Amino acid sequence: MSNIVPSPFSDDFPGAITLPDALTFPQILAFEAALVATRGKADALSCVVSIEAVNQIITWNITGLPEKPKPAEIFEGRDYKVAGDFYKWVLNECAKVFRAEKVVPKESGSKLTNTLPTPKEKTTKTENQTTNQQN
Repeated sequence: MSNIVPSPFSDDFPGAITLPDALTFPQILAFEAALVATRGKADALSCVVSIEAVNQIITWNITGLPEKPKPAEIFEGRDYKVAGDFYKWVLNECAKVFRAEKVVPKESGSKLTNTLPTPKEKTTKTENQTTNQQN
């Protein structure tokens, strides 16, 4: 399932974005990193930092923007404040899904594995001494 959210910026960014009901683990990690990096700002620089995370989460159906827009495609040729406000709205919509996460779905596609080294067999001092004495 997904949620289609119409753009409130219909004059400059007509259309809608589609958001998932839940985020996958990789999406959560990417969006968290983007939030930390941008510190909640929604200007052109934060768009450069966070657009990859946003593009992993939403499907764009905004007239005049490609399927996976780059920051320049959002800001160039548009009023800077309007473009910034539009991108802030997009981030806020993604954040709503992010904050609603209670459980990461099993089908998240995460390929994370236990990266801890497996413990090697421990030899005790007496075992080493016994081995050395026999040799």
